[in-house]
Amino acid sequence: RVAENPFVEVEAGSFDPSVGGERGVDDTEAALPSVVTAVTDRKVAGAVGMDGGIYRFVEAGTGHVYEDANGGGEQKISNTTYPQARDAWWSPSGASVAIAYDLGGTMRTEVVRIDAPQITEATTTLESGIAGTIHNVAWSPDGLVLRFVRETERGSTGVSYDTDKRTEKVVFQTPLREITVVWDPSPLIVTRAS
Repeated sequence: RVAENPFVEVEAGSFDPSVGGERGVDDTEAALPSVVTAVTDRKVAGAVGMDGGIYRFVEAGTGHVYEDANGGGEQKISNTTYPQARDAWWSPSGASVAIAYDLGGTMRTEVVRIDAPQITEATTTLESGIAGTIHNVAWSPDGLVLRFVRETERGSTGVSYDTDKRTEKVVFQTPLREITVVWDPSPLIVTRAS
């Protein structure tokens, strides 16, 4: 079913796969490529595909940033090391990335701007909150604003970080803890029943 709320529940008996007739050649499944190729053999913390067949990814463990253009082989585009890199969230354009890594038992998340062939802008460290790391991370469609949830002593805080101005803005605060947030078009917060 199509609904405004992506978390709408469908009753078990209400979905009938036989409705809809025969599948045609123009179906989405027929348009998908039959072979999926790998870009790298490295363990990846996060990747982004950009226009023109260019892929950028952060290697898990080292935090090095690599780029592969049209399957021509990967090239390291950063000399910065993020030891114990675990997650990387790329902006849609591939121009910025937030990298979460372990520094002496403390999780840190840094936002960097990348203009190949290297990281060109100093990093900005985001405060993690009491949970030790941020979560529910998403970039705005234009790639200029990073949105995430930070756990606090009073619950959870939704934050919007402007990468150009390097400023944070609180979008929402809630006493709920284990939440999932869908950011667009406006924040939708879902939590587990407890």
